[in-house]
Amino acid sequence: MPTPNTGGDYKWLYSHLADEWARWLPADAVNSVKNYGAYTASPAPGFRIISLNTNFCYTMNFYLYGAIRDYDPFGELKWFISQLQAAEDAGERVWVIGHVSPSQTDCMQNWSALYYQVVQRYSPHVIAEQFFGHSHYDEFAISYGPGAKNAQNAILTSWIAPSVSPYTDLNPGFRLYKVDTGNWNVYDSHTYVADLSKAATWDATGATPDWHLEYSAREAYGVYVPLAADQPLSPAWWHSVTNAFETNDAAFQKYWTYRGKSANRMAACTTNTSCPKEMICDMRAGKSTDTCSQPSFGLQKREDGTEYEDGPVALDASGLRSVFGPAKKPWNRKLCGLPSI
Repeated sequence: MPTPNTGGDYKWLYSHLADEWARWLPADAVNSVKNYGAYTASPAPGFRIISLNTNFCYTMNFYLYGAIRDYDPFGELKWFISQLQAAEDAGERVWVIGHVSPSQTDCMQNWSALYYQVVQRYSPHVIAEQFFGHSHYDEFAISYGPGAKNAQNAILTSWIAPSVSPYTDLNPGFRLYKVDTGNWNVYDSHTYVADLSKAATWDATGATPDWHLEYSAREAYGVYVPLAADQPLSPAWWHSVTNAFETNDAAFQKYWTYRGKSANRMAACTTNTSCPKEMICDMRAGKSTDTCSQPSFGLQKREDGTEYEDGPVALDASGLRSVFGPAKKPWNRKLCGLPSI
């Protein structure tokens, strides 16, 4: 998606989105969508949703490389702060929603770091929860206040929802949340999946996919970290769950199964590899600079120092690291608005 500093026509897209979303949004939110694809709305007294256009941090949005030092395209983060400040002044609770989680390697590090500072300022007293997607996996990530990464310092959870798309080698899934409409915190999540290994049977019999409950987060992980019935699935609780994953491989393997929506083609993540450690590190990474798994794409340098376009991806046994072979054509830095080496 283009930005004002990169050029390119973007008004047509935002106008179309605004027209499609107008049936659900108030007029001021529709106007905001027309400007840069983000909006805020208050569906209930004391509660506000802020929807961010996270394409402005997405590493595959190549327009961003045309203005690489524009860390806040469209001033969206500045707008975000103004909305959070208004919510704080009004005593509102906020949900933040978006596509790419700032915790993921696919989010530009500068944008993610700035976003993280905003989260630290307004969590947990204003921002109650944040919800993202993009990875297609069933995941979560924890944000912390300045200092140590521990349960006492955990301030916010990123709920990263599973995708209905089975891409790649996954089952389709979706998630429902149990929420207290007093504090707007999540008290449980229920993930539903359909087992694609039965797809041939559905096709032969004319049946529809068998959507069924895969797990309840409270029930699945509460056996390792007990939680009172009147307590939400807080960031502190989730941090304690990651501690359980470190010491109890059965607990971690349960998470690994659910992460892939119980798909039978998921690669193993075993203790004799770095996979579990990297996964737990990522759970504790509320910003992309803190992640331990490798980015899903990148550029390689040739011996003469010039860079190549991305080549084919090869995954190791854990399914986490990507190794990129060089393409035949060198990367044209000029096309991205960068000087030649």
